[in-house]
Amino acid sequence: MGFLATPARRHGLLFLCLWHSTWASSVEECVDGSVELLQRHLRVLEEDETDRRLQAALPMFWLHIPKCGTTFVNTLINMHHFCPSAGENFDLSLLAPHECFNPVFAMCQSFCNPNFLECYEHPSAMHSPVGNATEYARRKGKLVGFFRQPEQRVLSAYYDGHGWLEDFSNPDSSKFLFRCNLSYTGCLDSGKFWCDRRGSPGSWTKIDDRRTAPRTMTGPVFLDPETGEARCHDSLGAMCPKDVRFKGYPLQDLLEAFKGTMAAQIASPHDIIPFVHQPPRDLALGHQAVQRLREGFAFVGLTEEWDLSICLFHAMFGGPCHSSEFHNARPGQHAKDADGLYDTSILQGYQDEIDGLVYAEDLAPLGAQLARASGDGPLLVTWSTGGAVFARQALNLALSVRRHVPQLEARLVLVALDEQAQQELQPFGFHVVLHQSTLEVDDLIWKFRWQVLLVGLQQNLSLAVCDSDVVFFQDPFPLLGFDADLEIATEHLDQVHQYLWKPWVRPEDDLSTGFIYARPKGGAEQLLEQFLQENHHAVLPGRLLRDPFDQRVFNKFVRRKASECAPCIRGFYLDHELEASTSLGGQTRGQGGQGALRIRVLDPVKVFANGVNFFWRRAHLQHGLARPAAAHANGVGPKSYYMEDRQVWYVDDLPDRFGPSPRFLRYHHPVPALPPAAPAPLAADLAPLAAALEVAKALGRRLVLPSTLDCRNCPAYEAYGLNETVGLNCTPDYFAYMFRLYHVHPDVVPAGVAAQESFQALWPHERVEDEEVLVRSGSDMVLFSGDILALRDRLALGTGIPALQRSSCSFHEWPHRFMACRDEAYARHFGGACRPASRQSACGVEALVCCVSHHGRADRMQYYTGLPWDLPCHCGLPCDGPPSSTVAAPASGVRCCGERCGWAGEANVVPPAATNVEKDLPFASSSLMASFAAGDLEPSEAGELASSVCSSPYGRSGWSTVDP
Repeated sequence: MGFLATPARRHGLLFLCLWHSTWASSVEECVDGSVELLQRHLRVLEEDETDRRLQAALPMFWLHIPKCGTTFVNTLINMHHFCPSAGENFDLSLLAPHECFNPVFAMCQSFCNPNFLECYEHPSAMHSPVGNATEYARRKGKLVGFFRQPEQRVLSAYYDGHGWLEDFSNPDSSKFLFRCNLSYTGCLDSGKFWCDRRGSPGSWTKIDDRRTAPRTMTGPVFLDPETGEARCHDSLGAMCPKDVRFKGYPLQDLLEAFKGTMAAQIASPHDIIPFVHQPPRDLALGHQAVQRLREGFAFVGLTEEWDLSICLFHAMFGGPCHSSEFHNARPGQHAKDADGLYDTSILQGYQDEIDGLVYAEDLAPLGAQLARASGDGPLLVTWSTGGAVFARQALNLALSVRRHVPQLEARLVLVALDEQAQQELQPFGFHVVLHQSTLEVDDLIWKFRWQVLLVGLQQNLSLAVCDSDVVFFQDPFPLLGFDADLEIATEHLDQVHQYLWKPWVRPEDDLSTGFIYARPKGGAEQLLEQFLQENHHAVLPGRLLRDPFDQRVFNKFVRRKASECAPCIRGFYLDHELEASTSLGGQTRGQGGQGALRIRVLDPVKVFANGVNFFWRRAHLQHGLARPAAAHANGVGPKSYYMEDRQVWYVDDLPDRFGPSPRFLRYHHPVPALPPAAPAPLAADLAPLAAALEVAKALGRRLVLPSTLDCRNCPAYEAYGLNETVGLNCTPDYFAYMFRLYHVHPDVVPAGVAAQESFQALWPHERVEDEEVLVRSGSDMVLFSGDILALRDRLALGTGIPALQRSSCSFHEWPHRFMACRDEAYARHFGGACRPASRQSACGVEALVCCVSHHGRADRMQYYTGLPWDLPCHCGLPCDGPPSSTVAAPASGVRCCGERCGWAGEANVVPPAATNVEKDLPFASSSLMASFAAGDLEPSEAGELASSVCSSPYGRSGWSTVDP
């Protein structure tokens, strides 16, 4: 195995020992630049504090976990007064050139001071456990050790060629040929200590009982497979035949043997070797190990952060660093990546959840930093990975706090999940905490909110975790009830108590993970632990995938728990107490059981507004509020469009966003006629926009979208109360699917951005009415006040001015699979699924689709109001060619308009199913999988249901990876 000196992979478990520490400012010299690294991250102890800490940790007991770093013996033996008889600058690799190191441990008792270092009772016990309760009490506070990412540790063992699975107490149990390998070709005083293991028949066989060997032999004794005679040699490498090689153990056997052994060595009284005689290891043992790790260890190092760990040890306990401490005395031979890590794909998603609890203490320093940040009120925590999009979302959240709720900034913590995010966020003066993990990025992001909540509860902190695509207008905490274990947002719009935990409601709509407050000293800790344990693996046996949408998984988990243990989960919304079990249909309930977990759902209009309520409905205005406490850009998209257009984007990035010569085009869009005049037809209202998109593209300009489309053409105008909150003037998103518009025209500019004073100051407009002047204008911003439709038609003729290419035509299909009123649960409850209007699917302008609006608008409107979203898919702007009656490869999403065929991202299966199966059907948490696992479905029934979703995008993403 190799040791890493990779500062970019800083890991938190390393700093467990700092929890109760106060750091000062000096360290003796270290090598390879580690001093500078250490000084950047630590304040080193003063000499008197170093001595005090050292005395408190004596005699040290080294918990030597296999495959975590034998070289640490060099550090311990070279400490002042620890092993004075060993001489100066002791180096294990020099004394044991063949790396058989048992004699070194045997010599410990003869040359080490027992008042400073507790030696192992016998060299074969060099992986001794911490021990039982009595031994732990004696060693508590004096334990030191290194730890390693569990999957990396087991791969190191797999490639090592060690006899991990041999049962030395049973001479007939050896199953695998063991090599005279490169790591064990000899040792000191080889007449006393053996380095190889029993082989299979016909191989070199070690005589376990030396009394059967000739007394004149001085080395390890082997039987020659050809002669049956005992043979020995002072150098095993000269004796062993070269063709004897390690064949290896089945990986699955080794995974099972190693599972939970770090936790066992910490918390079990039993020795972990031989691995074949392990007592049961479970998550309870893992939690006990975590507790001992927190309370009983004077020092914790990481194999992955070897150099930094060694310097930290000396910073804490003194003593000079030696070069022998920084090289690998026992390097592995198998290939690793640039970071010194093994490729874990061979494990096929396996994770050791027991030892994972121990190694998951990388959250401990984060908890400590959160504890230091907590002041007079609850903390607000968000996080981000690197990259402009995600980091700037988190920055925008922080800037909204600074602008609107400055008193909250002192309790705001931005967690950067990588150094790039830290570099993006730190210059703005917010409290930024760097947290890096060895988890894969997707797995880390999936788990992180739950881990932060859990570590906050373990630290007895009052905190809320929110997504980064949130803006704050006031302090949300005074609006919380503080009467529940969890207080959480919701996707529902209003009258929430009518929808919460109803069996026909999409589970992911009930509880929105965009904002979660966890009350300390409540009952949420156990719930979160169980949730993380159930979803520890991203890939389950059979390569079945965990649902990537953790919000849906959590909602299903809560529903199931409420059904299993009713009345142990109680739901609250305003003054309503609700049944969280779908078996009781979200009924209003009486007094719940004492000690039940309490979940309060927050007001989605006044407290934590979801994206549809704030960005689209502006529902707060119906309640006389200027703004809610916070707004989440979920259920609207693209997020950047809505945040910029609604003027809640606070990052000053206009020049960066549009560049030095942006070339904008604005046009005069007709203003809606005042009532009682009827609105212009949808086609007449959208035709100027379609023309302007074509003109802007022909002129190489960015079109500023209009804000005076007639809102009365929106099906939700009265159903969602837009007539009270938005009025007559609307932006295109009240009709058209903005993801599609941005996909075809990515350079368009939201109307709200162009209305800002800062934008107008940077790019004042030139008003132009003449078409030729417009074409020749070099101004960055041109306002065309003429007839945009007439200009488009003339440009299309190509007479003396740039030729215009008409927009492409595509087939726009009513989105069967996205409509919530077609869900199987909805149809079962209400007696049928909704259907599209006659000829609603049609060919139209590629960029404008009006039947596929997003989330709470089109796909859930009938779900909430009973009224359909009945706009024609082509927005009233049909193409010349009719839809083709011959559809090529329908399941692949190919659709035709006349002679032109192309891929349609929203294409349905042909013919569409009668209802929509649940969206997570391919994933482990689906009802189908639960029924199949419980034996309620035969394989043929499960396969039939699965085939109905396989051709959909979410079906292809899941089922295609599942083994049959």
